[in-house]
Amino acid sequence: MAGGRLAFVPVFSETLLPSVWKWLLAPAGGFGAAMITVVLGMPVAVAVGVAVTVVLAVVQLRTAPVTVVTADELRAGRAHIAREFIDAVEIVEGSDLENAMGPGLDARAHVQFSSSAPAAVRVVLRDPQDPTPYWLISTRRAAELARALVGDAAQAAHSEQTG
Repeated sequence: MAGGRLAFVPVFSETLLPSVWKWLLAPAGGFGAAMITVVLGMPVAVAVGVAVTVVLAVVQLRTAPVTVVTADELRAGRAHIAREFIDAVEIVEGSDLENAMGPGLDARAHVQFSSSAPAAVRVVLRDPQDPTPYWLISTRRAAELARALVGDAAQAAHSEQTG
């Protein structure tokens, strides 16, 4: 138990589902597949179109970026790091986000990006054995993610000092 709660209970959790426009790619792909196979007959074309639409929708769901913060660690997709190695947290949005994802991006950084998210959180690391300087994580709830990463650590440090 860390800070009075179980280590695996999420303090913050977000799945960045695709935007409406990206969801339209699934039926568009299904329609395209149906048009290609219409020479085999209408039943085959409809079956192929529906199957391709379902497969593309499932792929979009399964590949949606997931961010989870627990009392002990930060998970961004399959990557995870102990919270003890987090040095600083910064919300990045607007033109700063464009710069952070473009000319300002360090090639060693871990990036979990989604174009449908309006902001990101830069998590600066202090692990001497890890060459990754920071993580840049897209989010629709930047302030909440930043609070989850910083707030609990500050509260835990405060309760250790007062306890």
